[in-house]
Amino acid sequence: MSGAEAQNPQPPEAIQDPASPQQLVGELPRSTLILLSCVSLTSGIGHSGMGSVLPAIGREIGFPDPLVSAVFSLSAFCGLIFSQVWARQADIRGRKPIIQVGILGFVLSMGACGVVVGVGLLHVLPTMTIFGMFLFARTFNGTMASASPPATQAYVAERTAPERRTQAIASLAGAAGLGTIFGPLLSPILVGTPLSLAGPMIYMSLAALCMLFAVRRFLPEDDRAKRFRENRRAGADAKVAANTRIGVGKVLADRAVRPFLLCGAVVSVCAAAMGQTIGFVMMDRIGLSPVASLPYITAAMFAGSACAVFGQWVLIPSLKFPPRKLLMLGSFIGLCGGLVMAIGGGHRAAIAGFALASLGQSLAIPAIATGASLAVSRDAQASTAGLIASMGGGAYLTAPLVVYLYGQMERAPFILTSVGMAMVCGYTVWTALKRR
Repeated sequence: MSGAEAQNPQPPEAIQDPASPQQLVGELPRSTLILLSCVSLTSGIGHSGMGSVLPAIGREIGFPDPLVSAVFSLSAFCGLIFSQVWARQADIRGRKPIIQVGILGFVLSMGACGVVVGVGLLHVLPTMTIFGMFLFARTFNGTMASASPPATQAYVAERTAPERRTQAIASLAGAAGLGTIFGPLLSPILVGTPLSLAGPMIYMSLAALCMLFAVRRFLPEDDRAKRFRENRRAGADAKVAANTRIGVGKVLADRAVRPFLLCGAVVSVCAAAMGQTIGFVMMDRIGLSPVASLPYITAAMFAGSACAVFGQWVLIPSLKFPPRKLLMLGSFIGLCGGLVMAIGGGHRAAIAGFALASLGQSLAIPAIATGASLAVSRDAQASTAGLIASMGGGAYLTAPLVVYLYGQMERAPFILTSVGMAMVCGYTVWTALKRR
């Protein structure tokens, strides 16, 4: 070692930088990214399709509006807990097996929910019995389907150079966003089948089953999965594979990643508030029956999803902004969307505001995920992705409160959303000025 090198040793953050070429596990083939994007697409279609018909399902069967949002809250609570469990298992058993577990959970959740809705529409059981059965069926989403997001993000992050990571993560999010376009468009068609309101969930369960077979057959196995399989064959302790793992506690204590996590929590709550109320807003502002309101709900969700896909597949690759600057832009646009919904009246203002808010979230969420990923080492990727996924799901714990506030004061959720996005935008502006 030369004298200059001894006097100026390499800083620890440079040693642990996940972007260093030596730490990248190969490169992510385009076919692999497309396959993982198809998984996100299927999930997006299923969740948005279910979300677009759930307000109508609730009012047809007789669930009170806050209980409809409670369905998502229970799933979110389970996801908040199990995302970290699956993130740890992804480090031990490998990314691919945990991605498959998540898809299987989606299949079980959608299929079981569809069966329960079909029984509920027959009105052969008490309403609250059906509600309890629906809650139980939905828990598969939180306990098992929550395995896919952290494992998928870790799989991509480990194989993507830093200059391409924002676009790769945005591609996954954009595929899910594209699914949220197709979901509301397909739902009215599937509702018209003999399965009625249960149709979207049953058919998407079958589609996800096909994706499970595709992932099992075509997704390349990662190094961790290979080591786990080899150790198990040799009779070694499987937990040896996770010895280098950096846990959630260390990630939360990292001052570099903490701002992204805090901003992610706020943005996630704002996104959940918008998503959970838009169906009720459209039904109330249109003044039609739940089923007759479906085309208007579909229009609102289509506008939001189209803007989200535009943001993630067009704006992000074109702008090439670093995470903090992208978060600043996204939070500002989200603030504008919240203000439009809070101030404007009528269903057209609701659609415009929801579209703007969705565009802002489509920029902010990948910025948060990428910024957090780049702030930690390779061994902390799964834990960090698990925290990001937990925040996205945990935000839905606030859904019953948001719907309750909407029932008391129609504009309250959108005022709070505007305040939250203004806080994030203000923070990013402050940090940008501080660096000058």
